[in-house]
Amino acid sequence: MGLFSRIFEGRREREAKRLTEAGEFSRAADLFLSLGNKDEAARCLLLAEATETDERARLRLLARAIELSSEGEQKTVALTRRALFVLARAEGGPVLSPLLRNDLAVAATHLLTTDSRAATRAYRLLGDVEGVARALEAGGEIEELEAHLSKDVATMKRGQEERAAIDEAELLEKSGRRKEALAHLKTLASSAVAKSAARRIEQRRPDLHALQVRIDGRAVHLLIDASVVVGRTEGLVVPSPEVSRAHVRLTLENGELVVEDLGSRNGTKIRGSRIEGRFVTTDAVLLELGAHVTLQIERGAHGWEIAHGATRHLATFGPLVLGDVHVESREDWLVAYGREGSLRDVCLSGLEVSGEVELLVGDTIRGLRGHAMPSFELLEPPMQEKT
Repeated sequence: MGLFSRIFEGRREREAKRLTEAGEFSRAADLFLSLGNKDEAARCLLLAEATETDERARLRLLARAIELSSEGEQKTVALTRRALFVLARAEGGPVLSPLLRNDLAVAATHLLTTDSRAATRAYRLLGDVEGVARALEAGGEIEELEAHLSKDVATMKRGQEERAAIDEAELLEKSGRRKEALAHLKTLASSAVAKSAARRIEQRRPDLHALQVRIDGRAVHLLIDASVVVGRTEGLVVPSPEVSRAHVRLTLENGELVVEDLGSRNGTKIRGSRIEGRFVTTDAVLLELGAHVTLQIERGAHGWEIAHGATRHLATFGPLVLGDVHVESREDWLVAYGREGSLRDVCLSGLEVSGEVELLVGDTIRGLRGHAMPSFELLEPPMQEKT
């Protein structure tokens, strides 16, 4: 290098130092870099970062300082400051984006060797139990480490117990013991998974006033109460102005169908004659409600079939009998059980079951091992019929 070059560079170096003392760190960094002094340029960039208020500008200055610093204390300082910057951003936001989570993981790894307390905070944000333990151990926080490990063991134990309880509830649900499964899940009030499973069962519980079933391939509306009220707004609903709110009641006594007008405004007729009080029959009957509404009622294979237009209802006036399987309402559940109490040789939605089962929408029942019974499926009711 010639004399004039050395003089010129000396002046530039003095100018860079003057700019540093004057607080013009970015200009000083550029000048040091032009002189080939990367470490001094990096030092100036770190000084500039310390006075910068814009987060993006700070991040750029730190990244450039890390790039220019040679291995050693200054690079460690630059990496640590970037790690603390990332930690502050993570602690200041409501959620960790995938990118920020990745940056925080890198920051935590570095802080583990330079600032164990900050590393502990980072690992806690990441939900890294083992990372927290390493950071506490690195910082010599023995009592806190023991407390953390104890809490971790307790958390793991609770998680295992919760998973076992949810698995048991799922088994109960599959075996038809839905009421017990639901009660089991509701004891896990703090578990989002248990809440979701309980909600799924509740959503599949049938509305006992709007049962839609398929028996041997034939879809009908199932009525299983001991009596059936036909009216404009109650029971078996017939939406006609000629029909009173509660128009007529149907019951079964000693195998005979009993028809009772409930004081309707337009009356009930059978074969053209208005009935007063009760009418008893064992045969098919055509009811006239007012002048234009008719109900055709006749005995079927599984109960009394009621037809209004294209709509078909099946009134059992008690349990629906499907061979040895009985289906009835009980405590707001639709329950299936055997003639002698316990189900035998019966498959519920593909799984052999015994005892009594609570039915959910979508369930099917069929016989096994030669058990002859009609096929049964509990259907989703039409949307307008849900209550």
